[in-house]
Amino acid sequence: MNPIILAVDTPDLTLAHSLIGKVRSHIGMIKIGTELWASHGPRALELGSQYGLPIFLDLKLHDIPNTVGKTVDVIAFKHCLNYDIRFLSVHAFGCKIMLKAAVSASRSSLMQIAAVTLLTSLDSRDLHSMGFTDGRENVKTVDLALEAWNSGVRTFICGPKNCKLMRKHLDDVGTGDKATLITPGIRNKDWEPDDQIRSATVDEAIRNGANWLVIGRPITDVADPSDAAKDLSNQAFKALDKWGMK
Repeated sequence: MNPIILAVDTPDLTLAHSLIGKVRSHIGMIKIGTELWASHGPRALELGSQYGLPIFLDLKLHDIPNTVGKTVDVIAFKHCLNYDIRFLSVHAFGCKIMLKAAVSASRSSLMQIAAVTLLTSLDSRDLHSMGFTDGRENVKTVDLALEAWNSGVRTFICGPKNCKLMRKHLDDVGTGDKATLITPGIRNKDWEPDDQIRSATVDEAIRNGANWLVIGRPITDVADPSDAAKDLSNQAFKALDKWGMK
């Protein structure tokens, strides 16, 4: 399994086709985010079928339970019949009733609800302004994840440096029940700093327990996306072998 998820963060469907076509053999999934969804809606899902790749539909739903439940229900009944939507994201901040509504509505399909904990763009100043004192981001990530776990969620989106802590608190050794961890913020050490504040390398993320790595700009914003995707994919397979994660 190739753990690289290509983040197709563009409103341009033609550009999306071009990018996926260049890197198809070096990725394992595509992420369709709000930019492409807002521009093309369900048409964007056809990318998965056309390139034979599963989809991570990253809409980060966060609303009252009734609205989120009905939205997930539409996606599960209307779109999962025709497309391989593997994950649909919701915000863990929506709390237990909303999360339960999302999980319940998804059960008519094979689509998994993926709960976003804290965005990797948030730094300590942002978190402090939200009411979390310095150093509390790790605790809050686990608190949000546990709330989601107890609501039936088994897939989580978290920063790469939080994966080890998530495994410690979520995985059940007794039953063998394990979380699926999706992490953005993957950057090589020589990548210029950007809004992915809490980032890590491919090796670090997999060593910490990540299952899937969402990668956008290090592939899409370079001169040769194919070469970049190939390099990151090779790094991922080496890390999986190195850390016994295959």
